[in-house]
Amino acid sequence: MNLIKQFHALPSLYLFLLIAGGISTAWLLGKALNPLYLLIASILLLLFAAINYKKDSRFFISVLILFFLAGILRAWFALFPFTPQENTLFNPNISAVQGTIEEVKTRPGKADIYLLHCEKIIIKNRALATDGYLIVNQGKFPGKFHYGDVIRIKGKPQYAPLPTNPGEFNYKRYLALNDRFFQIRLTKESEVVQIFSGKGNWLQSKVFNKARDFIKNIIDNYLEGQSAAIVKALILGDRGGLDKGVMTDFQKTGVIHVLAISGLHVAYIAMFLQFILSVLRIPKKVNMALIVLFLVFFLALVNFKAPVVRASLMMSFYYLAQFSGRPQKSINIVALAGLVILLVRPEELLLPGFQYSFAAVFGLIYGNTKLSALLPKFYADSRPKRYFNKFIREPFIASFCAILATLPLTWYYFGSFQIGALIANIFVIPLIGVILFLSIFLILASGLTFLPLSGIAFIITFLIDSMVFLVGAFSKFPLIQIKTAHPAMLYVILISMAVFFIFNLKVQKARLALLAILSFFILSFLVGIIAENKLRITYIHVGQGDAALLEFPNGKNALIDAGNKGFGFDAGERFVNPVLKYYGISRINYLIGSHPHSDHIGGFEYILANYMVDTLVINEFKAKSKIYKRILKTAKENKVFIKYADEGDIIIPDKRMRIYVLHPDTTFERNDSHAGHTINNSSLVFKILHGKNSLLFTGDAEFESERVMLSYGSFLDSDILKVGHHGSKTSSGDDFIDLVKPDIAVISVGRKNKFKHPAPLTLAKFKNRGIKFYRTDQVGALVFESDGQKLERINWR
Repeated sequence: MNLIKQFHALPSLYLFLLIAGGISTAWLLGKALNPLYLLIASILLLLFAAINYKKDSRFFISVLILFFLAGILRAWFALFPFTPQENTLFNPNISAVQGTIEEVKTRPGKADIYLLHCEKIIIKNRALATDGYLIVNQGKFPGKFHYGDVIRIKGKPQYAPLPTNPGEFNYKRYLALNDRFFQIRLTKESEVVQIFSGKGNWLQSKVFNKARDFIKNIIDNYLEGQSAAIVKALILGDRGGLDKGVMTDFQKTGVIHVLAISGLHVAYIAMFLQFILSVLRIPKKVNMALIVLFLVFFLALVNFKAPVVRASLMMSFYYLAQFSGRPQKSINIVALAGLVILLVRPEELLLPGFQYSFAAVFGLIYGNTKLSALLPKFYADSRPKRYFNKFIREPFIASFCAILATLPLTWYYFGSFQIGALIANIFVIPLIGVILFLSIFLILASGLTFLPLSGIAFIITFLIDSMVFLVGAFSKFPLIQIKTAHPAMLYVILISMAVFFIFNLKVQKARLALLAILSFFILSFLVGIIAENKLRITYIHVGQGDAALLEFPNGKNALIDAGNKGFGFDAGERFVNPVLKYYGISRINYLIGSHPHSDHIGGFEYILANYMVDTLVINEFKAKSKIYKRILKTAKENKVFIKYADEGDIIIPDKRMRIYVLHPDTTFERNDSHAGHTINNSSLVFKILHGKNSLLFTGDAEFESERVMLSYGSFLDSDILKVGHHGSKTSSGDDFIDLVKPDIAVISVGRKNKFKHPAPLTLAKFKNRGIKFYRTDQVGALVFESDGQKLERINWR
C-alpha cells in the first residue's frame, strides 16, 4: 500500500496527526464519550491486530485506529475525571485554603500574581487534604509572598469568570486547560497567615530562582526602562515591564511573537552556545550534549514555559538524531516533539501557543522549498544579487511560509490578517538575534570588569530603540493589519485548505481546488450582502455604565454610549474595543451619547482616538465636565459631524430602519442646574423600529422625564427595553412600564456596584408583570438579532 510506504517515511508525523485527532474528538464530544466502551474497543482492536500481524494492510489499519483511540482516551482522562482530592476544591462550603507558593509573577505598577499549590481546605474548622492549583491575585493586599511560602487564606475560592463580551479572552478556558479552575483576589482586609517559608523545591529555590534574580540584577544594572524590559522578556520570558504602547505596535505589525519567549529565542541561544563551544574547539558530540544540558537548565530557569519546552524538545531530538548518526527529516523531528508533548499533556493541543508554534514550524519546513521554487531568484553571479537572495528573498520566503501557515489561527483568534508581518519580520527577527547574542554575552561576561560592558549595553539599547522606532513607524502604515469579523469554523477550515493548496501551486489539482475555495468565499460574500436583512443588537457589559452596539442590515452601525473612564480604567478600551474587533468594525457611523455622564460617554475618548467616526449624536445639554469638553474638542479636531438631537428628530441609518428621538425637549436641555438627576433627565430616549420589532433606549431617564413621555401612549410599546438608570429606584415608573410593555428588559449594571443597582423594587416591577429581565453583571453581554418579524437571542459564548 502507498499509505504504508508514506507512514514508514514519516512515522512521527502520522502518529502525531492520529493522536491530535483523538484529542480533538475527546474535546468536542466531551463527557458523551464512555471510556469503558473505548477501552473495550481498543482491546478488541489489539486482538484483531495480533491475529492479523502478518497481513500488512489489516494490521496497519488497526494500529492506526488504535493510536487514534489512544489519543481519545489520553485526552478524556486528562480533561474530565477528577481525583477525590481534586474534587474537594469544588466544595461550596470552603472557608479557607492552605498551600505553597510555587510561582510568583511580578507586575510593575500592578498587583502581583501567585500560583498556589493548594494542599488543605478548611470546612467548618475541619481541615481536609486536597490537591489543586489556585491563582492568587494580590489585589490591594499590602503583603508580598515568595516562592516556597506556605500560607493560609481565609476565603472561598471563586471560579475564573467567563468572558463577559464577544471578543474577550476566555480566561476561564485558558486556566482550565492548565489545570487551574479557581482564583482568589485579595483585598486590604484579607486574612492571610504565613505558616512558614522555604518549603519549595531546593533546586528551584536555591539555584534557578537565584539565577533568575542574578540575571535580572545584571540587566537592571546595565540597561534601563524599555531596554531592560525587552531583554527580560527575551531571555526570561518576563513581560511584566513591557510598555503597553510598544506591545500594541508589535501586535499591529504582526511581530508580537518576538517579545514572547519562544522557539525562535531557543534557536538563537543554541546557535550562540554552538558558536562559543566551536571557538573553544569542543568536539562535536560533546558540543551537542552540552547544549542539550543547557536547554534543560534554561527550561527550569523560565519555569518550563510551554513554548520553550516545545522548542527544546525539537532541538534535543535534532541533536539526538545527529548524535546517533541517523539524521531524520525535519518534519519527523518536529512531529516527534509534538507527539511527546501531547502524550504528556494532551491539553496543549487546545492552547493557541501550541497551535501557533507547530503551525509555523510545519509551514517553514513544508512550504519553504515549495514556495522558493515559485518565486523568482537572481542567479548569484554578483555580490548584490547574492546579498539580495540571502538577506531579502530567503527571509521573505521564510516569513511568508510562517505567516501563511498561521493565517487560519490569526483569523480565528484575532479576526485579522497580518500583512505587515511579511516585511517586518525581515528586519525584526535578525535584530532580535543580534540583541539576544549581545545580551547573553553581557550576562556571561558581567564579572569581567576589564571588558567594555557599558559599551555593549549602549549598543543593545541603541538596537532596541531602533527596533521599537521602526516597528512603531511601520505600524502607522495603512493595510498593515486587515481586520475582519470573527469567522465561522467552516471558513477557518476552508482557509486552512487554501493555505495547503497555495503551498502546492505547482500541482494543477491544487490550483483548481484553490480556485474553487476562492469562488466559494466570493459567492458567500455576495450572497451575504444581498440576503442580509438582520439587525444585530449587542448590549455590551461595561461594568457600572451603559453601552450598546447596533449593526444595521445595510452594514452601517451605531454605538450607543461606551461605559466609564476613570483612573487606570477605560471601558472603551477594556470592553467596547474587543467587541468592535470581534465584529470586524473599524468605522463607527453613529456614535450616540445618551447624556454627558462619564459612565455613559467616558469610553468615547478611546473610540474617537482609535476609530473613524462619521457622526457624534448628543443632546444640547452643555455639561461642565472635563471629559465632555474633551470629547467635543476631539470630535471637532477629527472633523466628526456633531448632531445635536432632541425630541421629534428622526434618524434613518437604513431604508428598513427608523430611529425616533422621543426625549428631551428644550426644557430639559437648557436647565441651569447641573445636578445628577437633572443631567439624567436630559438623556436621549429613542425608539428603534425594524419591521415589526422595536427597541427602546432610555439612558438614565428618571421619573420626571418618563412622566413627560407618557404622552406618546402606545407608541412607547417596544419588544426590548433598555432599563433606565441601571435599574435605579428613581426610574422605571409603573405607568411608563405599562405603556412600554416590553417582552424583555435589559439592565446594564456593574457587579457589586456601590449604588446597589438594580433596586429590588424595580426588579419586582418587572417580575410582577411577567417581563423577562437580564442583568449584564450576571449574564454578561446580551446579543439579539431581528429580521423585522421576530427577535432572537443569540448565545455568543
